Amino acid sequence: MKKWFAMVVLAASACGGGGSTTDNCSSLETCCTSLSGTDQTTCKASVTSANNVATACMQALAGYQTAGQCGGTAAINHSPVISALTFSPTTVTVGQSSMVMASFMFSDIDGDVKESHTSLTTPSGDTQMFDPTPLSASGAKTGTISATLTLTLPTAGKYVFVITLVDEAGNESNAVTGTLTAQ
Repeated sequence: MKKWFAMVVLAASACGGGGSTTDNCSSLETCCTSLSGTDQTTCKASVTSANNVATACMQALAGYQTAGQCGGTAAINHSPVISALTFSPTTVTVGQSSMVMASFMFSDIDGDVKESHTSLTTPSGDTQMFDPTPLSASGAKTGTISATLTLTLPTAGKYVFVITLVDEAGNESNAVTGTLTAQ
């Protein structure tokens, strides 16, 4: 939350920021004319409701700029990055329940990793998606995630599992993959 607020302040100060009431409100009015339809109507209403109060105009303008309008740049939320997958065992017995212990490293500049997604592709090419797994990495920007996959593989062959992370904004990480052999 603090990061978002800081971005709003920076966006506002880049366009007249702490200047006079006239500068801030005329910048907002100029912003409004660059918009169309409902956005323009809403923007003009914010000028009226700001009632020529410098901080109110500045905050309204900053909101549009943070959304990527009126000369601003939309706030960017970055995708998580994962690497260094390790798992054991790499070979399991067909038809028996097996626990595969896996771990991998992650980094997320925004610290908003939400869940992991896992899929398993069979030797015949069919892919099964597992339910997303919620993670308790709230606020963590780097770390190691450990997981246990409990599998009963029905036929012999190579099975490929794929793991990705998803953050609060819905951004998906790169994938890490592992191959299990069922004998």
